[in-house]
Amino acid sequence: MKSKRFLFFSFLLLPFLSILLIGCFEEDAATDLEDNNNDVVNDSNNNSQNDDSDSEFGESPYLSGMDLPSVEERLPKEPKVVNEFPDHLLDFEIGQYGGELRMLTNRVDDNPEYFIAANEPLINTPGLEAEEFTPNILKDFEVNEDQTEFTFYMREGLRWSDGEYVTVEDVQFAIEDVMFNEEITPTFPIVFRDRGEAEGEPMQFEVLDDYSFKISFNESYGGFIARIAMTNGWRGYTELLKPSHYLKQFHADYTPVEEMAEFLEEEGLGDGEWVQLFSIKDVRFRDLGSRDGLGLPVLYPWVLEEINDGMRVFSRNPYYFKVDSAGNQLPYIDEVHSILIEDQQTIVLETISGGADFVREWTSIDNMPMYRENEEQHGFRAKLMNMHLSPATIMLNMTNEDESWREVVQDVTFRKALSHAVDREEIVDAMYYGFAEPSTITDHEYDVDLANSLLDEMGMEVGSDGYRKTPSGEDFRIDLDFSDNSPEFIPIGELMLEYWGALDLNVNMRTIDYDLRESRRAANEVFATMVWQSTPLWYYPDSGDEWGRLWGDYYESGGTIGEEPPEFMKEYHRLLDKLFTVPVEEAVDVDAQMQELIGEHVLYIDLVSNAQQPLIVNANLGNIPEDESGATAISVNASLEQVFFRQ
Repeated sequence: MKSKRFLFFSFLLLPFLSILLIGCFEEDAATDLEDNNNDVVNDSNNNSQNDDSDSEFGESPYLSGMDLPSVEERLPKEPKVVNEFPDHLLDFEIGQYGGELRMLTNRVDDNPEYFIAANEPLINTPGLEAEEFTPNILKDFEVNEDQTEFTFYMREGLRWSDGEYVTVEDVQFAIEDVMFNEEITPTFPIVFRDRGEAEGEPMQFEVLDDYSFKISFNESYGGFIARIAMTNGWRGYTELLKPSHYLKQFHADYTPVEEMAEFLEEEGLGDGEWVQLFSIKDVRFRDLGSRDGLGLPVLYPWVLEEINDGMRVFSRNPYYFKVDSAGNQLPYIDEVHSILIEDQQTIVLETISGGADFVREWTSIDNMPMYRENEEQHGFRAKLMNMHLSPATIMLNMTNEDESWREVVQDVTFRKALSHAVDREEIVDAMYYGFAEPSTITDHEYDVDLANSLLDEMGMEVGSDGYRKTPSGEDFRIDLDFSDNSPEFIPIGELMLEYWGALDLNVNMRTIDYDLRESRRAANEVFATMVWQSTPLWYYPDSGDEWGRLWGDYYESGGTIGEEPPEFMKEYHRLLDKLFTVPVEEAVDVDAQMQELIGEHVLYIDLVSNAQQPLIVNANLGNIPEDESGATAISVNASLEQVFFRQ
């Protein structure tokens, strides 16, 4: 069986290899914008400054004819000069305005690629490398010597997408009226507690003037800047900054509930449910493309304009706060179209036919031969870039309520047996064509005999039905349920059936809808699943709710809900807390300790590491890093405000 599979993959690999061989600052002020004589923007590129003014800022012709203030009035006094990539990763070009960027998604109310592209943090880190942190929405920030006080300075003249000015009142509303409001926020966020721990005291907040504020903690919190710089959970600005002029109409402290009657009725809510109404209208960063986002003032490069059958249209924000080094207001691209295609295979077909301008989330290395065969004919480039995560990881929910399941999976001997039964070299060759390495975290030697002996040692005897029983003699089955997020998930799942079937285990695999998987995960109904895992990024650790949902709830809530975890999991959570309390230069060592603990206790079954990921981009797109060995594909995704169509 195995030799036949290798022959099959060898035939796939030959055309792939042949195709590869053939195809082988932020400035202090707006007035300090540097001249770039080598990248002069001319009128034919539609990037020229206003002909009837002496403006130092350029704007898109898309905005002409609209009843808008001048571009100088729309920009902050000190715009953000875009720095999405450090110089070693991108030779930045002054771009050209225009175009509609097409993206695909298989989720009805969500497009991960658009979310990553549009999300804006208060502070950013070029290239998502977490080696440098620079102001983004904020103009500047300061940290005191013992890292307990963080002072933030806002951009004067910054505006929401509806033209209203952003001031410290919007921060005050977000913190005092939402975060500290126990009706709206019953559990105070861990990120904003001392040391970033559930047991820590909530932060202190102080308004300094109209454009500056201070956040303080009782103890040193060296990683706080990293945690709000989008490097942890893709955190945007919405926790600390909200359009108060818009949201106050849904907040009972500012608007009598009877005046909300029409809004409550629209949402099917009763008179006493204003908190639910507010939560709907307060669209958080991960839901910025949802239907509830229509009409919400934002700071993103594009604004949700309309929702049609199967498509969402996002048009340029005329008040967006970033410019390029020549003073041209960003984004370059006028519209983003998010196109719904619910079937994964249809997404693949649409991609290779040139039906999208940017595809990352839905690509797969095993489709690379098709990408390369079609890129010239259909006008796109297929790039192999670094992947920011482990592309397929098996999670066993050790806190599922089924006692027979717990008896087995909470024994590390069982988890080691499953890991030893996985042939990671075969997965690297067959699934990733050599563009990955065996996992460095739970890379147990492939040894089926050893795996079987470990199960024998546990007392998992084979019953008359041919399958192993629990040590207490109960039936046992692994239900591997996952959403079809990536083309390699299903073939990897089939390999798991074979690997674990060789241990006489009863294994069942099902693909389920993404939303159904999420709801089942939240309800602690999942037994085993397959997900992308972000362990390679030190600043993006997992709280553990995938491999122990109730343990994760316990940690996140400070012990008020969930289930008290065992000591090794408490140690993991202690390290997780420490990760963001120490300075960034120490955090990498803490992360290494966390990975060692994951490997020792086999908290999940990691398959491959250092994988590469196809990135499909329209051949005419500029400001896409050419050095494929440096940037990650997702960092390109996060920089689309500076990407442009060459005319």
